[in-house]
Amino acid sequence: MDLHFSRTDKKLYVMVEPANYPEKHIEPAHRDDNHKIPYRFSEVEIHLSKRRDKIMIGKKPVITFGSFTILKPTGHNFSYIFFNTEDIIDGIGNFFSETLWNNANVPKNDANKCAEIIKGIFKYFVDFQIE
Repeated sequence: MDLHFSRTDKKLYVMVEPANYPEKHIEPAHRDDNHKIPYRFSEVEIHLSKRRDKIMIGKKPVITFGSFTILKPTGHNFSYIFFNTEDIIDGIGNFFSETLWNNANVPKNDANKCAEIIKGIFKYFVDFQIE
């Protein structure tokens, strides 16, 4: 079963760039479609892992308008829904830490540091204003 939603969304993009990525000098927003996120270097927090991989985390969410569909999970395409509970920020931090570590092969210590950055950015999902 698929779920279809129409709404205004706030999306946070996180990209792990391997140390040997050949086009690391190109702004993330100007890369080819398979390697881009909608941010410039000045709009991301950059964490350099102990393996010299670069983890780029948007400083603010991107506002998008329209609709989206949550499909039956296949491969690396998945969706999660976080409910507004007292520990939502910790839950999101744990989710990103585990995902970066298990799915993107970021070292555990670096994944935890990136999760802390993401938790700090999450406040914009609640109080975000268009500037």
